[in-house]
Amino acid sequence: MTSVPPEAAPERLTAVLRRAGVLDRGEVVDVAVETSRDTLISRIARLRLTYGGAVGGAPSHVFFKTQREGVDEQWRELGRKEVAFYSLVAAATPAELLPRCYEAMVAPNGHWHLMLEDLTAVSNVRSVIG
Repeated sequence: MTSVPPEAAPERLTAVLRRAGVLDRGEVVDVAVETSRDTLISRIARLRLTYGGAVGGAPSHVFFKTQREGVDEQWRELGRKEVAFYSLVAAATPAELLPRCYEAMVAPNGHWHLMLEDLTAVSNVRSVIG
């Protein structure tokens, strides 16, 4: 995934982050794929966000995960279950126990994706401390 997926287009991300309550003002004006790789069932990417206007504590990066093309139905179903987890269980879990979920979606055609808090900086700090 070297190009930005349509689910992470700037206008769409602006709306997603507003709904999640992390972007009051300003807007996402650019999204760049910083890193990307395939896993057994998914494609994951760290997306760097550029904003226009004052944005306060809006995230500089998000973690995007979606189904990988060409996997069979059994593996796609696992991804849909992960979306259900973030939609239901994670939403009811106390803050800071799990990455914050900005969006968990399954399209009518079964295609799924997650937009999560990027914890790269947190894990880098832990590796330096620990």
